[in-house]
Amino acid sequence: QMVEILTQLDSPHEDNQLETQFTTLGRMVGIPDSITNNAYETYIEEKPYPAIDEIRVTISSWLYHYCKRVNFNITMKVFYEKVSGVSRNSLSKAVNSLDEQLRNAQIQTEVIEE
Repeated sequence: QMVEILTQLDSPHEDNQLETQFTTLGRMVGIPDSITNNAYETYIEEKPYPAIDEIRVTISSWLYHYCKRVNFNITMKVFYEKVSGVSRNSLSKAVNSLDEQLRNAQIQTEVIEE
């Protein structure tokens, strides 16, 4: 299963189902398609490491994180209430992992620029 997820995350081809999963999940929780599409593109560019071995949790955490980044108001609660396979604990763990990865990336960028 992990290989399957890594393959999905590593190959951003047109026929890939990942973009469809982003769109479907975004619609489930009421995120406009334009934000979901931008979140997907950013996800492909930044390639974060998934903290949880469940694609719906990975996508939910990224969408939540991206919405915060662009000031679109959404709560974690809406994800674990509306998306099957996403629990409060798994989502919190994935979001915390993302925050840490992005903080570390920011620190590395600052060090390189100095």
